[in-house]
Amino acid sequence: MRVEQVPRGRCSALAQLEPAFITCQAVLTEACFLYARAGGDPAKIIGKVRQGLLDATFTLASEAAAIELPMRRYGRSVIPLISPW
Repeated sequence: MRVEQVPRGRCSALAQLEPAFITCQAVLTEACFLYARAGGDPAKIIGKVRQGLLDATFTLASEAAAIELPMRRYGRSVIPLISPW
C-alpha cells in the first residue's frame, strides 16, 4: 500500500508514535526486498537503522516466553508478532 492510499487517520496515528521502532533482521531483510521490488532503494531502509529510527535488536529468543503465552491461549488463531502483549 502506498502512502497516498493509507487512510488519513492511520497516517496521523503513525505520526504520533515515537521512534525507535523495534524490529528484527528478518523483517528488515523482507522490507528491503519488497522496497527494491517496488523500485525503491533498500539502502534507505538500512539508513533508518543507522539514524536510530529503527531498532533491530529484537530477538525472538529473548521474548519467547512473552510470545508463547498468548499463542498457547489463543490456539491456532493467527497471532501477529507485531502486536503488543
